[in-house]
Amino acid sequence: YRGEPVPVSMVQIDTWQAPNKVVLEAGAIVITCGPDARTPVSRSLEYWLRKQARTSIEQHLLDVGKRVKRTPNRVYVMGQRTKWGNCSALSNLSFNWRLIMAPDYVLRYIVTHEMVHLAIPDHSQRFWLTVQSLCPNADRARQWLVANGHRLTVDLADSLSAPN
Repeated sequence: YRGEPVPVSMVQIDTWQAPNKVVLEAGAIVITCGPDARTPVSRSLEYWLRKQARTSIEQHLLDVGKRVKRTPNRVYVMGQRTKWGNCSALSNLSFNWRLIMAPDYVLRYIVTHEMVHLAIPDHSQRFWLTVQSLCPNADRARQWLVANGHRLTVDLADSLSAPN
């Protein structure tokens, strides 16, 4: 989570609880669920990660948007298999929720990359110079994604400890 290994544990309670509850607590992600939880634990964790991703992405969009003087039409946080981000011809931006598992400078780079596409819709030298000027860690972020992008997964079989 945010570039660091974070343990995930599940706490099962005996009393009824409507939805599963996911929190970051003392450096660990804790999922609390009742005996009749309707949502699988894995889905609850993914929903929580997606929400965290959206919050971080939106903050970066505000910061970068002020600098490029552009605003996206719509923003999507999705589970693409082959892309980290995309800018459509309609000025819609989409981002992969798994970016919340990368260090923040990587997420900021992807947001910056897509926001610059709102102004410069190609990968020209002008585009790359603009990205670099707004995101000095761009090269480092790209290198991190090449080396670690395949690790941005959630494997609940390994992550969850036995219920407490």
